[in-house]
Amino acid sequence: LRLRKAETMSRLSARQWQVTFDSLSEGIGLLDEHGSILRCNRALSELTGRRYSELEGNLLRDVLQQSLKIKIGPSNPDVPRTRVELESPDQRWFVISTDRIMDQDGLPSGNIFVVSDVTATKRTEEALKLSERLAATGRLAHSIAHEINNPLESIINLLYLMERSDNVEELRSYIAQAMAAIERVSRITKQTLAFYRESTTPVGLNVGELLDSVISLHGPQLASRSISVRRQYDQEAVIEGFPSALQQALANFVANAIDASYRGGQITLRVSRSSQWNNSQRPGVRILVSDNGLGIPPEVRKRIFDAFFTTKGTKGSGLGLWLSMGTIQKHSGHVRMRSSTRSGSSGTCFSIF
Repeated sequence: LRLRKAETMSRLSARQWQVTFDSLSEGIGLLDEHGSILRCNRALSELTGRRYSELEGNLLRDVLQQSLKIKIGPSNPDVPRTRVELESPDQRWFVISTDRIMDQDGLPSGNIFVVSDVTATKRTEEALKLSERLAATGRLAHSIAHEINNPLESIINLLYLMERSDNVEELRSYIAQAMAAIERVSRITKQTLAFYRESTTPVGLNVGELLDSVISLHGPQLASRSISVRRQYDQEAVIEGFPSALQQALANFVANAIDASYRGGQITLRVSRSSQWNNSQRPGVRILVSDNGLGIPPEVRKRIFDAFFTTKGTKGSGLGLWLSMGTIQKHSGHVRMRSSTRSGSSGTCFSIF
């Protein structure tokens, strides 16, 4: 009788386990020490288009490769505590996570895995990125128009003077000034094109030059509010990265510093070769963007990198710093911030590695 009762309880426990797992929307299951599927839920069956009998007993990586066409190395996801994000040939995105299961004696007894289809999330993120890039285009359009209009007006005036001058030395002077104005227009055009043309592979970037291109695009805003820019660059500070994405990320930090600055304030930009903050001592480049403006209130600081959070009302999308953080993380970087709202010593400093 006790044996039959134990068997009944065991079957009940197994059914309860299956019902619980089948109620979850993500593909979940158990792996043995070799990475073979011991048990799985309905979501994994639906995700892969296979019956339970076609899943259980097979290696997880083989199932994923055959059913979802995604390739994973031999160490993923068989090794505990892994999380990988993978794209299939049909442009679907999946996140695969595993973790070790310990028995009551604290010994490993297998792995649990989770397979999530994050395609919708990825597409939403890409749409948000495109939206922010278009918004950035609009914000910079006024600045670029002013930057180009000034040298164009100079060229028109110089042509007018050249038409009415018979003095060779005067003509040479006018031509030299016109050439300088044309070079300025050309430089602004190239910087603008670089801002929105992304390379497909990382390239060598001088970080100081990248910051200079950002500052040149914000020239009118700085001039209209008499904000000075102090620059301290290590000219040997070079990284491998994507210029367009990094330029937009840095532009968000600079634009926020301008918005936070008082009239006649100062923004300081520092670039230096450095090492990662943790114990890895990984070499890289540190960028400091600081201002002596309003400062960020304590209740706001913890949310400034959240998507859609903004203190600028209808003028802000709340995506700038969120996307900037994503770009920096894509370059294996990190951001720290210090800020003060105290009268006489207010301001904010972003430290980007």
